[in-house]
Amino acid sequence: MPALPISTPSSYSRELADAIGPFSTKGLPADTMALDHGVLDDAEFLDQDEAVFQESLKLFEYELSRFESGLWFHYFSSTDQRQHMFLRLTDKSHPSYDPILAVKFGNTIEDIYIRMDGVLGRLLQKADANTVIMVMSITALPSSNAASI
Repeated sequence: MPALPISTPSSYSRELADAIGPFSTKGLPADTMALDHGVLDDAEFLDQDEAVFQESLKLFEYELSRFESGLWFHYFSSTDQRQHMFLRLTDKSHPSYDPILAVKFGNTIEDIYIRMDGVLGRLLQKADANTVIMVMSITALPSSNAASI
């Protein structure tokens, strides 16, 4: 049991841990500051964020298999975090653009969205004609300071 209550009902966090194993419970678990300050390199950050993504997929699949009606919200942080950390490699005019890193990591944002399309497909398979699905995402555009929703 956690030292402090982290779910309602309090038994829910134990149920999740029993079902999928340990999971992150606070904030954004991918350490963007470690990448910003050179503690992690790009590959190490992606490894860490991939672990976060896999954990979130386990939570998603667990709840999707049980969901029958009502409102269900699931947040995948990896789309947001990878955009923040790798947009610099999609725009040659960005002050932190690195052509060598761009070759290796320039598709990171596109790749996570392709994977999220698969996750959305899993959700659509379960949905019926009465199901309302709302998907929200803010995608940064490398050619401007604007964002599209």
